[in-house]
Amino acid sequence: MTDTFKVGDKVQHDDKTATVAGGPHMGYSKWYVVEDADGKEYPVGADRLTLVPTDPRRDVVARAIYDHRYPLRTDGDQEHRLSVFRGDADAILAALDAMEAPAEEPRPLVVGDMVRITRENDPEYESPGARTGRIGPLVAVYPGDHDYPYTVNVSGYGDCMSHSVERVTDADVEVIDGVTYDLGAKYKDQDGDVWRLRRVSGVVRATMNIDETEFPDEDSRTLAHAIEAYGPLTRI
Repeated sequence: MTDTFKVGDKVQHDDKTATVAGGPHMGYSKWYVVEDADGKEYPVGADRLTLVPTDPRRDVVARAIYDHRYPLRTDGDQEHRLSVFRGDADAILAALDAMEAPAEEPRPLVVGDMVRITRENDPEYESPGARTGRIGPLVAVYPGDHDYPYTVNVSGYGDCMSHSVERVTDADVEVIDGVTYDLGAKYKDQDGDVWRLRRVSGVVRATMNIDETEFPDEDSRTLAHAIEAYGPLTRI
């Protein structure tokens, strides 16, 4: 096990991970200054440090950055500058690895998933269907070659056989008293006024969309309050 490290090395000691910030120094024994994730620096004996394996491309990228920034520099500050650029190299390599990572295969749709109907009718029909765009829980999936492989329970319509659907996330909808509200849709209240919905700081809020430019903000009433005061709200 080595007890020689350079500034910028990732090291471990006592179940902690840190970065070498200075050293080596000599006292009764060799020691280094290390920096933790919060930026706190403190001394640790070299015999307590273990090198964390790093990407072999790290020093190559750091050197390339250094040579590009300081093509004529040959002074003794080189190692310090390289230690700074190793952090940049980590960020660059992480971004490149993320770009090269294979896309995760989406999980197949199953009964209970919340979905949006992207086309109710078979494509042989000109009209996509009246329930296209509506959301609801998936209540049946028919495997194999089927013109209408999905059945979606749409509020106000019941079970709707559909040609194609797409999964929606919790961020796209809000369920209140068993009714699912699509945050991307418009709704009418009992007086015919139009409302728009939006999740603001984690709370779904609603506002009257009088001139087609109004959208909820933090001062808007909650969706639950709008339903209680002006409901029922019916999707347009």
